[in-house]
Amino acid sequence: MQYSQEFVEDLEACLNWYDNINQEICDKFLEEVWLSEQKIKSNPFAFLLVSNSGFRRLALHKFPYKIFFKVEGENVFIIVLINSARSNQFVKRRLAK
Repeated sequence: MQYSQEFVEDLEACLNWYDNINQEICDKFLEEVWLSEQKIKSNPFAFLLVSNSGFRRLALHKFPYKIFFKVEGENVFIIVLINSARSNQFVKRRLAK
C-alpha cells in the first residue's frame, strides 16, 4: 500500500483537529483509519467504484470521512482523506490533482 503526500497531509490535519478536541477521540479516529486501511488492503475491489474515474472509496464508520484510493495491478494507492460534508465538486478537484 502506498500513500500520497495529500493523504498524509489530510491525515495530519484531521489528527490535529481531533487532538485539539480530545486525545481519546484522536486515538479512536486514528484506529478507525488504520482499520479501514486493513479492509482496503484485504479486499480493495469490495469498495465502491466512483464513476469511471478508477477511484474507489471507503467511508469511515464512526467519523465523517471517506478514503479515496486506486488499485493498479497488485498496488493500492491511498490518494486522499476527505470530510463527507464536502461537495462533489470539491472531491472531483481533489482527485484531479
